[in-house]
Amino acid sequence: DDDEDDDEHSPEKAAALAARRIHSVGSPVRLSNHDLSLGIVKHGYLWKRSSNVKRDWKRRWFLIQGGKLKYQRQEELTVTGPPVTVCDIMLCTVRERNRPTDSRFEFEIVSPQNRTYVCKAESAGDYKEWIRVIRAQTESLLVEGAAADLGTAQKHDDGAPAGVSTLGIPDSATVAEICRNNQVCADCGNKDPSWASINLGVLICIQCSGIHRSLGVHVSKVRSLTLDNWSLPMLNVLKLLGNSISSSVYESKKEAMALRPAADCPRAEAEKFIRMKYIARSFVQGGDHMDLDLNLWNSAKNGDVISCMKFIAMGSDVNYANADFKCYAPLHICCVCEEKKDPHMLECMELLLQNGADINATTAPIKGEEGKTVLDLAVEGGKVELISFLVGKIEGSV
Repeated sequence: DDDEDDDEHSPEKAAALAARRIHSVGSPVRLSNHDLSLGIVKHGYLWKRSSNVKRDWKRRWFLIQGGKLKYQRQEELTVTGPPVTVCDIMLCTVRERNRPTDSRFEFEIVSPQNRTYVCKAESAGDYKEWIRVIRAQTESLLVEGAAADLGTAQKHDDGAPAGVSTLGIPDSATVAEICRNNQVCADCGNKDPSWASINLGVLICIQCSGIHRSLGVHVSKVRSLTLDNWSLPMLNVLKLLGNSISSSVYESKKEAMALRPAADCPRAEAEKFIRMKYIARSFVQGGDHMDLDLNLWNSAKNGDVISCMKFIAMGSDVNYANADFKCYAPLHICCVCEEKKDPHMLECMELLLQNGADINATTAPIKGEEGKTVLDLAVEGGKVELISFLVGKIEGSV
């Protein structure tokens, strides 16, 4: 710990510090070949807030090396001993600090032991770069750890574990399986649909895909099954749901059958039906709003993808905070519950996120501690695959 006062103003130390400050404040520090040979991924100055009573700031030389975040006291010009290790990068969490009371370029690093280190960069570029590199290192180490530790985990074609990276275009066997179970468009009955709505879990024809796009991504997120990139959880949601199950909810009222357009119908006719089906939800059987929210919460707790889809369609709030359980939202409770006989927690979280669940929402503060995000909970539980999935979502890679 370096919370005690430092004598940084002696002539000898001042001269030494001047030699080390040849890099201007906030400028990036390039890695030398020697640094790279030592496994250093990034280094440079950050201000670290002390945990003592004064809560003052001290400038430290930070580095990421060997999967660990470390720092050296500022006056140490040569390494006479090992730097102070802050935490393992693999299971740490880095968060921006944007509260009004925070100064510029502040961020915090939460260790697996739940100790929070508050740091401050010296420029906007350095601030973004430190956060980016730490998150990238976390994801990279998690991928390696999952490959080593989760020998039974499903693999993508490129060798990455489930929930970590995009698949690319699905292979022909996967496409054939999905198409075999969804032989006609979910909305108009056209044969051989090859487009999908990833948040609704249906396959649709090219004409209906254009209509879905016009609704906005808050209603329907459209991808080509044969041309676009997919992640494994996205494909699994489509396999678990599909046209038959989705339509049993979105067309549960009798009048849907009478108004359903025929194959090759005019676009205007299909659009009218699709807007009634997914925007007005005219054909969905309703229910009491509070019961719906709690039902969705319990479905997420059980990893029940089909029930989650049903209650989302009926109007449940995907960000409902259960006041009887520490204000956990469906995403939080899905994360902390153990997987059941049919483990679909990852797919359940995928469905929730695709339908507007807030990945940055926090639970209720407890005993003076800040509320926790779903990533915080995953880190606490040591759920490597889930952490990889969430980091990918935060970084936008899946």
